Amino acid sequence: MKIYLAKHKGFCSGVKRSIRLAEKALDERTGPIFILNEIVHNRTIINDLKQRGLNSVRDPNRIETGTMIISAHSIPYHVITNAKARGLDVIDTSCPLVYRIHKAARELIDDGYKVILYGDPDHDEIAGIKAIGPDDIHVLDSIDDIDDLPMWDKPAAFISQSTRTIEGFEEAANKLHIKYKLLKVVNTICRATRLRQEAIHELAKQVEMVIVIGSKTSANSNRLEELASSYSIKTHLIDNEDELDLDWLEGIDNLGITSGASTPDFLVNEVVKRIETWSKNKNIPTEIAQL
Repeated sequence: MKIYLAKHKGFCSGVKRSIRLAEKALDERTGPIFILNEIVHNRTIINDLKQRGLNSVRDPNRIETGTMIISAHSIPYHVITNAKARGLDVIDTSCPLVYRIHKAARELIDDGYKVILYGDPDHDEIAGIKAIGPDDIHVLDSIDDIDDLPMWDKPAAFISQSTRTIEGFEEAANKLHIKYKLLKVVNTICRATRLRQEAIHELAKQVEMVIVIGSKTSANSNRLEELASSYSIKTHLIDNEDELDLDWLEGIDNLGITSGASTPDFLVNEVVKRIETWSKNKNIPTEIAQL
């Protein structure tokens, strides 16, 4: 069996920064430390930080004292100002690239546009962006929902959640151009997302099956799974080695492995090691390559 590891996988710079700042707070701060929502969407990372004393809450009003950490996905800015006004110590670990989307949305609204935001309406990142202009930003979850968008007497602009697929964004943009004659398209999908998706394209040319390592709550991991599946090859999204079904490997000569931007490298290494052990017990020669 030949195992192809995606060239671009695992932690992005925004995730690394967020975790580093949270760990620094745990090492240096006294008193209770809370994370609003989840630091990143990875179960292993969340559990590890919880064991070290990072308490996760959804409602900022439940935090009465101590330190409040803002996750990599960011939040509505008024939540931060309110927390500071109540005397909380706020550490903002929001990804700078997510804040770039905030800036783009704000500038478009200021310039007189109605903004269509391509993304998951239930995702933390979307909540933060939507709050910039609740009446001027309309979330588009699916291309199938384009017909349900209203018509405005203002020009429309199209932006995206940072982790959507390039293909989906471009297809949606093409259909929106038909609906809105005056449409400004601003691609706000982050570079880390694009690189990881491009790596899937390369893997799909070489393998019969792709294993994506990432949590089910991770938007970018789910996008990688969807993209690999679009090539009509076997695809599995797993959180860690415990979710790997070794029966999947039977008859597979070329296997692709990648991981979401919130997945630590050691989880990938553990999956690879388990596959190598299985191959050895089956007397199947194994070779590891990187694409």
